Amino acid sequence: MKIRTISIIAAAIGIFMAVGCKKESEGITLGASIANDDNLTKVHLSTTDQPLWDNGDPVWVNGDDTRTISDISNTDGTNAKIKGVTTSSSYLAIYPADMAAGTASNASIIIRPDQTYESGKIKFPMVAYSNNKHLFFYNLCSLVKVSVSNNLSNNTSITLKKISVRSSVNLLCGTMALTVNNNGTVTAGTPTNGGKEVELDLGSGVSVANGNTSQDFYIAVAPFASEKNITITITTTDNKIFSRTRTISSLDINTIASARLNLASTDKLDPIGATTVGTLKVISAPGNLQYKNHTWNFGEFRFAEHQYDFIGSSSVTGTVSGSNNLIYAKTNTSHTFATNNNGTGDKWIDLFGWGTSGANNWASGGQAIIERSGHYVRLGCYANTTSSNYGPNYSSSNDASIANTVYDWGVNGSYYLGTGWRTLTADEWDFLMKTRSASSLNGTDDARFACVTLHIGDKDIKGTFIFPDHLHWPIGVPYPTTINAANTAFSPTYTSSQWDLLEAEGVWFLPAAGYRSGTNTFSNIQTNGYYWTTDCHATNNSVARYMDVCTGTRYYHEKKYGCSVRLVKDVQ
Repeated sequence: MKIRTISIIAAAIGIFMAVGCKKESEGITLGASIANDDNLTKVHLSTTDQPLWDNGDPVWVNGDDTRTISDISNTDGTNAKIKGVTTSSSYLAIYPADMAAGTASNASIIIRPDQTYESGKIKFPMVAYSNNKHLFFYNLCSLVKVSVSNNLSNNTSITLKKISVRSSVNLLCGTMALTVNNNGTVTAGTPTNGGKEVELDLGSGVSVANGNTSQDFYIAVAPFASEKNITITITTTDNKIFSRTRTISSLDINTIASARLNLASTDKLDPIGATTVGTLKVISAPGNLQYKNHTWNFGEFRFAEHQYDFIGSSSVTGTVSGSNNLIYAKTNTSHTFATNNNGTGDKWIDLFGWGTSGANNWASGGQAIIERSGHYVRLGCYANTTSSNYGPNYSSSNDASIANTVYDWGVNGSYYLGTGWRTLTADEWDFLMKTRSASSLNGTDDARFACVTLHIGDKDIKGTFIFPDHLHWPIGVPYPTTINAANTAFSPTYTSSQWDLLEAEGVWFLPAAGYRSGTNTFSNIQTNGYYWTTDCHATNNSVARYMDVCTGTRYYHEKKYGCSVRLVKDVQ
């Protein structure tokens, strides 16, 4: 087999700026400045009209991704050869090689949802076809140019970690099949198995100084025809998030959509993990609420150590199997299979009767009522047979809600938990799981929740992911089997290391802790996750609303039943 080299003559193609629906020439040409870090080749925009090639950069030729650029002949780097290419009647080449797939007769390019950045360089797929060994490369995607300026009032720089582009309707990334036309040109089809969000990873971060200067970033996306909104989101190295929605023109090959993000003194940077509920954004507490009544009659609230912790029932022993089957609670000294039957001594509980944080003038008949700071705290784990004794009763002067009252666990627990924590209303739970706009995930728009399993230690913990508004899915982590719907299989199962990656991106996890009825009867553990809202029934004082996070549906429970509590904090 005779080995040949192929000369490369790269044709720079003009790229035009599209602002809104208008395309204007900006005088920028597409050059090929290639880096070879970690064997990943990159192309960036250059103000020069000639591309530059570096030795050793991989190029895909006729299905072979081991070919490399070599023997650059001109001092300006415009002429080069591809080393070790088998003689052929025609040559299909794709640059960079890691954005190619398939064979010479069935080739594709891949626009990845995760792109890398280094000193202004981005991966930018180019393709060339020739039957005479001279390859003229053309780009096959579009660009979104994001200009970020910092005019925040604190007069300090910010450091950006990620920039993402999300479309409301258009596929921005995926695998695009190539077609070689009769005249030798190559065109790309519509992305398949693609997504509507692309993220640029800025590595150790890019600093944007305070003032009138701006920093420009380019993100490669698939061309699309419709003129719709795209949302630009930036994430800082201290895990704050800022986003803007912009209307852009259709994106053809060789065009750039421009989006300017000017951070002004009135802007707030949302933290990672923030989700919208109605008109507010909230973050989750670090775990479910827990409570213990000390022997000296002074109750103590805390958050579970991990998001997946829950206490379960006194019948739990050993490994997980069937119902009543999980605990990751702690005493002050060690892990223990504690009980939710009572909250005395060194026992923590996490299944509360409704409105049991504390209130003045409790109705008679309840047990385990203690006073702190002028309020009475009912433990909520005892079975009072009169549900209307729990929390406030509805009346014409009462809106049937414990929101912002001492009955709200976050409000009355602030002595231990810190200020600002509160319980979601029923409408906010509905918005969180059913209505809000969120990131696309594995082809599903507005991914809000998924029922999954975490494998922690030797135990499988079933529960629900709540996805933040802005989500970057970690590379190598499998997608949920079902999104925005109940999944009785709770699949897939995520390892503890995979969960660490997801939690770092702001994903919430709410364990399926079931509920308590009576003092020692527990149901639906590891089947359903029942979480109290702030709202009771408008006419029936015996029941209050809860959300089943494993189905995304809210129901009514008698107030004497024990459900989980996950507090949130407003961030805007």
